[in-house]
Amino acid sequence: MIAVKNSDTSIVQGTILLDTINIEDTWAASGLESGEGGAIHIDSVQISKFQIKTTRIYNSFAELNGGVIAVEKMKGEIAITDASDIKKFKVDNRHKGSLFYSPTEENVLLTIKNSFLNCQPIYLENDATAAINSQQSNYSGAIYMDRSLKGIVSYQNVY
Repeated sequence: MIAVKNSDTSIVQGTILLDTINIEDTWAASGLESGEGGAIHIDSVQISKFQIKTTRIYNSFAELNGGVIAVEKMKGEIAITDASDIKKFKVDNRHKGSLFYSPTEENVLLTIKNSFLNCQPIYLENDATAAINSQQSNYSGAIYMDRSLKGIVSYQNVY
């Protein structure tokens, strides 16, 4: 797991780039860490861009929220680009954002382009449809962004 926190004095304002790496079999447990962000957990306003480029993330799980990425604090962009391949990701039932979770940050933009995303099919189609139709706040599917003013940009992807 990659964790970026404000308390880390080595962080300066700028960009973090993950380029052509493999991240496999990650798990965020509530007893060990926050339980959020199976592969990546960001809690730093120093980061202006976190780019995941030509990277493979496989089998990422969070016990709570954010099966792959969880953002508590950040002012900038998270970009998943250039044929990144993210497969088999999930959160525990009734938690939020099997791919991405950001409950409070207003200044985060999620950009996904030219990438492959395939979650682990743990939900039954009828259960997922019923949850979406009921508009319950405790169900969000792949992406949960509660307060973002910048939102999501997504194009030329395979889901």
